[in-house]
Amino acid sequence: RARAREGELQRAWAAEDATAARHAQGALREALARLRPSLASEASDDERALFGKLELLAKDQHLLDVVLPPGAEASLLPVSVSDGAIAWDAGQALEAHITSGSWVLQVKREGGTLFHPFLVRPGSGPVRLEIAFDPGGLDVATVFVPGGIVVGPLGESTVPDLLWDRTEVTADRYARFLDSLPAEERRRRVPREATLLGEPGRPLWELQRGRYVPPGVARTKPVEGISLRDAEAFARFEGKRLPTASEWARAAGGPDGRVCALGSAQRLTEGLAHVAQTRGRATDVRMHAADRSPYGLYDMAGNLAEYTSTLDRFRGEDGWFVMGGAYSTPIGAALVTEARVVPGWLPLEGVGFRCVRPVK
Repeated sequence: RARAREGELQRAWAAEDATAARHAQGALREALARLRPSLASEASDDERALFGKLELLAKDQHLLDVVLPPGAEASLLPVSVSDGAIAWDAGQALEAHITSGSWVLQVKREGGTLFHPFLVRPGSGPVRLEIAFDPGGLDVATVFVPGGIVVGPLGESTVPDLLWDRTEVTADRYARFLDSLPAEERRRRVPREATLLGEPGRPLWELQRGRYVPPGVARTKPVEGISLRDAEAFARFEGKRLPTASEWARAAGGPDGRVCALGSAQRLTEGLAHVAQTRGRATDVRMHAADRSPYGLYDMAGNLAEYTSTLDRFRGEDGWFVMGGAYSTPIGAALVTEARVVPGWLPLEGVGFRCVRPVK
């Protein structure tokens, strides 16, 4: 009878029928309660093992096995999900059993921290997490994003492990890059207005004693008014590169294939990301704390859209892919399967970037 109830429960989970699953779990618990008195005296070892497995199913619990780098410590961050919306809860100690749902494993060593999001589906059995990357010495500005399969604007692909900028490149960081350039190149790469034919537009920054300086309030805001070519040059300056569109989709949506960094299109309408503002401008990075991807990257849904290194055709247009929403874009731009294509030479307001580098 207990095995029959197990089959009913597995079928309900497979059909994502929550009502039927609750009914089957209750029936399984009743069947196990009738078996328990005879378990000690009459059951074989195999039957006791089966009984333990069925008890976990009845409670929707999963054995958790975590393998960490030497010296690392870990805690679990339960993720509250309502209609796909994501909110990280306070951390808790690792436990032998966890329930189904969305979780984030937080791993720390020597001041470095990485976040490993994972999804436990009902009835999926034991969960084993093996963290091969050692976060020791990882600075707070960098995020480790493990590779894997992702569905982006060009369909399904596999991407590698990467180290990401936690935030979009700020005006202050871009100013240091400009200061390193010869005067002529500095004039070409300063944030500027776009022109129809590609000639240098009016600089958006002031020239002071031979240096281009961002407005004081803009230093901690993401840089905009630059082209894809400028972003590539900055990435080379820091020994990094721009991500591909697929890599960007993985970092924003996480390993569970969420539709956007916030988890649901519904949450994009709740003011938690800086997107679709009729009179808006870019805000400080990290200002919108809720706009955080499952891996801990900020502003992956809004503030500025972001350049990628992907050059391809999308919906009949050829160009470089820009991913994510911005203060100036419709909400739908934040979906990880969406993109818009732009010329590489054109400086654009409302578009910024962040860099990646390989894991050594």
